[in-house]
Amino acid sequence: MIRSRFTMGLTFSLLVGLLATTAPAEWKRVQRVSIYDAQKRARYPSLARGSKGSLLVVFTRQTAEQETKGLGDLLLTRSEDRGQTWSDAEVIYPGRVGEPRAAGTMTRLNSGEFILPIAVMGKQQTTCQVRMAVSADSGTSWKTLDTTFDVPLHWWAPRGRLIEASDGLIMPIYGATTKESLRRTVHNCGLLRSRDGGKSWGDFSWIARGPEPMIGAAVTSRFSFEGPSLTVLPDGRWLAMVTARRLNKSGDGPNPVNEGPGTPHVLCRLWSNDQGRTWTKPDHFMPGAWPGLAAVGEYTLYANTLWCAGGDMRLEVSRNGFQTLVQQVRMTTREWTRGMVNRPQETPPPTSGPSSITDIHRSYRWTSETRSSFSPISSAALPKSMDPSRGIFLTISNGFKPCFTGWTSLTAGLLWHLPPSRKDLPVAGCWPNGWSFQTCVQ
Repeated sequence: MIRSRFTMGLTFSLLVGLLATTAPAEWKRVQRVSIYDAQKRARYPSLARGSKGSLLVVFTRQTAEQETKGLGDLLLTRSEDRGQTWSDAEVIYPGRVGEPRAAGTMTRLNSGEFILPIAVMGKQQTTCQVRMAVSADSGTSWKTLDTTFDVPLHWWAPRGRLIEASDGLIMPIYGATTKESLRRTVHNCGLLRSRDGGKSWGDFSWIARGPEPMIGAAVTSRFSFEGPSLTVLPDGRWLAMVTARRLNKSGDGPNPVNEGPGTPHVLCRLWSNDQGRTWTKPDHFMPGAWPGLAAVGEYTLYANTLWCAGGDMRLEVSRNGFQTLVQQVRMTTREWTRGMVNRPQETPPPTSGPSSITDIHRSYRWTSETRSSFSPISSAALPKSMDPSRGIFLTISNGFKPCFTGWTSLTAGLLWHLPPSRKDLPVAGCWPNGWSFQTCVQ
């Protein structure tokens, strides 16, 4: 039986290297722990800290039969030793009429009570019913609230941790305004507010609306906005990180494969000075999707995935609410081609393939658009901004999901892992000193 493993979405990070000089501190991945081994699927995790330093993780589990029927269960597991070992997972919300998801939504309130927004997805996600579960005993028992919602959206779902403000709770959501917008996956992000502990929700306000342009993108490009994550910054501002999906030229649906420059999913940032009532315009930050934000002392962190299909997972670090970036930590990579490993830098280089940077130059043609023919070139034809000693960031795709993503040195020998039967796979290279994109084919 083929088994897929759900590994902790949060890879434990430790602040190291804080010196008595001007050198910045660094975040570093120190350990990776598997908390649940699923026979089929276990995903959409949500993490919170419980009483006495315990850690709680809620996630969606699907058996093969449940996946066929569009069902699933919400499970909870906990650790009492800072994530070293985990309890047997227990069902806290059985999905009898759909697939329940709580992607990053579990929130511990100042009172110590937990609140858990749950999106119960219908088959193929054409419907979504939202439920609110609460626990007063650190997740030992849960009850579902009798909740009402006043939302100006045809379809919507909660995403990310709630914010507890002085006048109540604030929940980030995303969704489509009409049935046609849902069919075309044109989404928007907004906030709902509750002043009675989560029993009733309304007073809606927008974060980002699609289809709209984005600062840093082509003026003709339009985007759909989804998967928001919010945090309160040390200076009192609110920060929202949002997944922006590039739409077609008319702005009424997904972009055709390989139409237009750049990546189809990017992360954009927005700031608010009035507790989420108004926001700055969406501002392009970097390629990626589905962020998870947290403020830790003077630092703001967010984890994200380079591609929603499950490619590179990264931790980004900032000291000013992501106006600038001070560090990027590659946490884990899900390679999609046979023979790849989780952390290429921890394995010896292959014993065959191009033996030098010159050989690689002769094997690949770097262009500004995808081509299907082989054309040897010289090193002079590579982008002038490239510093081979620093390496490049590669994403090898078959048009809709990655086959390989990760940093690689041109001399490390990873470029020749293209499967011999697939000479047509495009490669998107992200140059370290500019986030400019090129593509190459063999």
